[in-house]
Amino acid sequence: MIICCAALWKIALATVVGMAIGCAWYSPWFFVGPLWMRISGQTVYSCSGSEIFGSFVISVLVALGFYFLLYVAGVPCYTRGIGLGALVWLFFGVSSNICSVFFGGRPFKLWALESLGQLVHYIAVSATLFYLK
Repeated sequence: MIICCAALWKIALATVVGMAIGCAWYSPWFFVGPLWMRISGQTVYSCSGSEIFGSFVISVLVALGFYFLLYVAGVPCYTRGIGLGALVWLFFGVSSNICSVFFGGRPFKLWALESLGQLVHYIAVSATLFYLK
């Protein structure tokens, strides 16, 4: 499947939505940001250019992945589009990231907070792409 020009703006918009979710989630003005800073041991809220660029690349990859899943799977309704985001999070996000708690000694609360952010990100991107379908 080749991505046509008409699909690029959908993927771009879904990428922007994903980035906005991440900015809001970790923002010091949203209740999750200060909690994340406390649990992770961060004292200063700052993002370098390379961190923002890395987040952008990941958001593009997530949007591309959901675009292909939505169009290849032929998801028929909006709620299933949201459900697809939740299922991808459950089957791939949770299962791969929980190992950092089991084997890496990462605090469970930190993992849970970041994992919930990933769930919101996946659902928002999936819902955006489905809505634009």
